[in-house]
Amino acid sequence: MNSTVQARISPELKEEAEAIFASMGMTTAEAIRIFLQQTVNMGGLPFQPMAKIPPMMTQEPKRLVLKEQDGQTQRGNDFLLSIVGLAPLEDNLSQRDEEILAREMGQ
Repeated sequence: MNSTVQARISPELKEEAEAIFASMGMTTAEAIRIFLQQTVNMGGLPFQPMAKIPPMMTQEPKRLVLKEQDGQTQRGNDFLLSIVGLAPLEDNLSQRDEEILAREMGQ
């Protein structure tokens, strides 16, 4: 037997989340089931809650950082720091980073 879960959320949040889920090939109900199952599996939230991501960390910079998942965590961290103004971007870019950045920016 199934149970029903109801939650009050803003229409904007619902629409944004549904669009993301749809782009991943799932419904909101499937996403909620995944969230609940992962919460049980991990014995807590399946992510670390944090303040909203700063505007400068929207899709484009995040995508560039996520492409660096080949064991080069420090370079990714340096890149993140440069985005929020804690380190000069030029000091943190390798040739590969510059090529990725140029390609992503359409240059």
